[in-house]
Amino acid sequence: MPDSTRRSSSTIRTDTDVIGLVDDLVHAAIRQQCWLLFVAEDRRTIDLVLPITDLPEHPDDDEVDHTAETIAEVTRQLRTLFVVIAWERPGSACPSLAEWEWVHAIEGAFADAGVVIRAQLLVHDDGVAWLDVGTSDGERGAEGVVSAASGLDVRRTA
Repeated sequence: MPDSTRRSSSTIRTDTDVIGLVDDLVHAAIRQQCWLLFVAEDRRTIDLVLPITDLPEHPDDDEVDHTAETIAEVTRQLRTLFVVIAWERPGSACPSLAEWEWVHAIEGAFADAGVVIRAQLLVHDDGVAWLDVGTSDGERGAEGVVSAASGLDVRRTA
């Protein structure tokens, strides 16, 4: 079957590329929503961006599992290498406990469904922060947010 999926010319190879992709797409934190971005096997972004709005404060396991299964089917059809998840919301770079619940719920459900997540990022008032799922247990506030000193946090200037 021919591959007719449209791809951008930019390739996503590094953490900086991932942050640039998210910053270009969601330039300002306007409302609370989640964005799913798809990257093909050739590491170019696929011209499909999926915004998810009206999320409840806390994740529902059945709904998250259903979403993961749906996204798994999409990734198979698009021959996706990985997805990038951007959590947009006004406020500080410090995720709330409820936001960490979402990050961990999505991480687990997507892994169970076979969806590779390259990164989860938080788009906030001052830029884009990398959420390090492996270092946060959801009870330590911003501890899982990679700092600007690491080169993985984008801050906007006026």
